[in-house]
Amino acid sequence: MSTAGERLREERQRLEISQVRLAEIGGVQKRAQINYEQGGRVPDGAYLAAVAAAGVDVLYVLTGDRAPFNAKLAMLSHATKIATSIPVSTEQQMAIRDALLASMSSPAASRLLADWARCNASGQATISRMAEALASASQATSLVNEPPTEPPADAAKRARPAKPAKRSKQA
Repeated sequence: MSTAGERLREERQRLEISQVRLAEIGGVQKRAQINYEQGGRVPDGAYLAAVAAAGVDVLYVLTGDRAPFNAKLAMLSHATKIATSIPVSTEQQMAIRDALLASMSSPAASRLLADWARCNASGQATISRMAEALASASQATSLVNEPPTEPPADAAKRARPAKPAKRSKQA
């Protein structure tokens, strides 16, 4: 049977977060993170709450039992994985994560993510590739089919009226 430290390492690797990043998220030093994963120290509640907010399944870390599937937790985990892959400060990463969560909150997005989460790694990779291809094709189609843009409404007000043509003198 695995230890809490081994399960913490497994969760960190599942989220594709480095020890340094997870330590920052948990509000501890890298050495503390290493000690947690090696079983030399036990994390406190504040650390566990912080890493749970980043998508770590704390129930699994502590007991070895996975929490029942929760679409919101899965979205949080996925958004955290994306955000922490961006080389910016931890605070900026969490802001990015929050923005991603807001964009994934529709019922359709929740269903899609729930289906994705039930797949094995190969199935998840296939769905991700399909989604990227469909999004690229959709974006390209929308650019081609976009109607010409209308000038802003105030542009007409700013346009100067045409000068009347000069009349030629008739003899």
